[in-house]
Order: sequence, then structure tokens, then C-alpha cells
Amino acid sequence: MDRKNQILLRITSNWPSLFSNIPKYVSFINNLLTSESRSKFFLEVVENGVIYVYSDFATFKHMNQRYSLKMINKYEESIGTAMDPIELLDDNLSPSSFPEGGFDYQFKFYLDPELRDEAIQIKKDHYYSYLQPNIEFKESKEFDLVIHYKNYEAVLVHHKVICMMLKGLLNVQK
Repeated sequence: MDRKNQILLRITSNWPSLFSNIPKYVSFINNLLTSESRSKFFLEVVENGVIYVYSDFATFKHMNQRYSLKMINKYEESIGTAMDPIELLDDNLSPSSFPEGGFDYQFKFYLDPELRDEAIQIKKDHYYSYLQPNIEFKESKEFDLVIHYKNYEAVLVHHKVICMMLKGLLNVQK
């Protein structure tokens, strides 16, 4: 992977338990992605979060497409009741554990400065395309982008999109 063209996206949260189970599954996910996608994308664990490592801007754009709720529902129907290994990431999430008032996803981009604004807009469009009533974007001096999740249902939809992105990357790169 050419480091010069890489995009690093650090994702943290103001809800400390959100990423508590990530370390258990990152090796599994990276092993799967490395063998199947020729290292176009992988994850690194950091304190209170994760870093998405994209090999290049094209991979970033591919993994941050706009999704409609119709597409997400069609995906869900296609997998039926089969257990998706990625679902294990959310075993600490439940309606009763969801923070009152919601939580924030905090994004910090590390990439060519000329691509920063476009990358942030792509990420905003990606989230807004399927979560519009359940999220809001917040201003921040510390982070490039902050997305506030208002309810548990938004997390469930987001989870389905993560599964779609990872499966899409695996299918495209074969």
C-alpha cells in the first residue's frame, strides 16, 4: 500500500463503551479484508476508537457511497437471518445501554490537504443519505466532522451499512 496516497480516518466517540469490543474482532476483520481485498482497506485500534486505513481516495469514495433506506432494507432481506460475523461488533449495544440524549461519532482525517474538504463532504453525504432524521452534524474545533446519533435505531441502520460496505469491498476486489 502506497502510504503517500493513503487516507486515515480516526473515529472516536463521546460514549466510551461504543468501541469496547472492537479489539476482539479487528484481527479477524483485517485478516478477511487483507486476503480478499488485497489490502485496500484495514482497521487499527486506538484508544476509544478505531482508525480506518484506506489505500487511496478511490477506495474511500467506494466505501462511502450514498445508500438509501430501500437499498439497506434490500440488503437486510438478502442476508435473511444468517449471522453476520460483523454483528459481533455490536454485542455491547442495546436500547437500554444507549445513552440518554444520544452520542457523537468524532472524525479526524489524515490525508492530502487538497482532498480534505471533498473527503469531509463525501462522508457527510454518505451519512446523510440514510440517516437524515436520526443524525445531525455538529461543529467542532477539535474534529473535522462530528455526527450526533439521536437514537438507537440510527445505530442499527449504521451497522447494516458497515456490513454492506465491507461486503461490497470484498466483492469488488475479488
